[in-house]
Amino acid sequence: MFWYDLPWDIRVEILQHLAQASTYEKRSLSNYASVAREWQPVFEKVSFKRLVITPSELGMFQAVFDVIRRRQCLQHIAYRLEFPRHRLADDDHVGGFGDENLFLQMRLISRTGEGANDTLSRLPQQQKEIDEAFTTSLRALFLELSSWKTDECLKGFELEIVADTESDWQKNATRIRRTYPMRFTGETRDSVPATSDTTVIRYSPNTWHNTLRAAELDFVFFLRLALEPGNMLSPMVHVVSSLSILRKSIRQFSPRAIAHIISRLPNLRKLIWEIRPYCHWRAEYAFYQALEETGQLWPASIEMVRIRQTPTSRPPNVLEPSHSLTAFSLNLSMKCQHLTTLSIEHGINAFNLLTRPDILQNIQYLSFKSEERVLGEVPRASNHLFGFAIPLIRRPERGGWPGCPPMAEEWVFARLERLDPGLRRFSVPARVAVRCWFPGVRARNDLSRAGRLAQRNRDMAVLSRARARAREFVALRNEINPGPLSQTEEEEEEDDFLVPRR
Repeated sequence: MFWYDLPWDIRVEILQHLAQASTYEKRSLSNYASVAREWQPVFEKVSFKRLVITPSELGMFQAVFDVIRRRQCLQHIAYRLEFPRHRLADDDHVGGFGDENLFLQMRLISRTGEGANDTLSRLPQQQKEIDEAFTTSLRALFLELSSWKTDECLKGFELEIVADTESDWQKNATRIRRTYPMRFTGETRDSVPATSDTTVIRYSPNTWHNTLRAAELDFVFFLRLALEPGNMLSPMVHVVSSLSILRKSIRQFSPRAIAHIISRLPNLRKLIWEIRPYCHWRAEYAFYQALEETGQLWPASIEMVRIRQTPTSRPPNVLEPSHSLTAFSLNLSMKCQHLTTLSIEHGINAFNLLTRPDILQNIQYLSFKSEERVLGEVPRASNHLFGFAIPLIRRPERGGWPGCPPMAEEWVFARLERLDPGLRRFSVPARVAVRCWFPGVRARNDLSRAGRLAQRNRDMAVLSRARARAREFVALRNEINPGPLSQTEEEEEEDDFLVPRR
């Protein structure tokens, strides 16, 4: 029997199996699509499902998708940005020569941030060229996509912005770390080159590591849009329904740049942003403050927002979460009425967010990570966060949403351990996974930093007492009044859990 003697539906099914098998085996499908005209729709549906393109390939991209039917196959575009290269030369203002001069430049930038522009005159021009390349690349793509119609792409596609090319600072930091391994000899700590005995860079291990770590994180350089005030990146793009910036991107994006990009996507429904760590926690706070200021630019069509950053750049002695991120979450929830999923995996004030049930009515999944001490107390009825959650979950008649079902799982208190001997109180449990069931709402509060620090600060006596109190708290949960304890009970609780002062 010949191929064309088979019914059309059987031929299509055979081609679909062949396309799926070829995709699994990572074989090219372009040759199959050129066999016959009737083969093209089947193999193009798989070939054009996910694409990786660069700004230099936009001409080919435009030629391929001039065929309208191919736009319906598109589900994901990974747009890999291209940036100009710069040669890092010696600078007379910092001293030394060769790699030592380069290391001193890195140290200056890591300590002063953008203040190094006054000393290193090349930095502003280099950053300007990078911003212009970033703007030009995005404008070229958006101008092409702005001519597409929504009915040509079905439900729209996901746009992933990828900045995975190392900057010159990142490349040289990696090279210096490999070329000059740290050698500890007695009282001296020198960085000795592995291939030469003539150049020795002498710095403390802490200075050495922090400087190179900051350079590997690209210091505090952000990718910004080089736009004049009042100018727009491009016309509106209606075919992008999802935007993602994943961890594979090794450069930081300015919140204002991302907010402007989002403002050009009126049909955006999903945002996933995996943020890289920062070289200093103050830069991290400045980032989230800028993120809060750009909240008004976000479209109201967003239904899902996931912002992730692990690990945080905040040191253990800085326990207070970012107030800007909490305010951003509240403002976003109020503006985006269709928001059903909000995931902020970073330090956030859980109490301020959960005490606003009026703006969480449409939320179906709420996930956040809190790394703060919840009033420095162990779980008990007088704790405001737990005191708020108990009536909200178990007793809807005392303030929860109408029809709130009983709690489906027990509260899990893994262990309670001391964070720091100098703290007046112990922190809330080292590893707490709290699942709250609202009507269609789920919340997860994960205090992970305390879990990591607890491994180094164990106190078995306090641990045993905390577990016993946690079990008692769970067993008597239905009978406990979620209101504040009496003054006598309050004093007894405090006496049990006070940590001696230094």
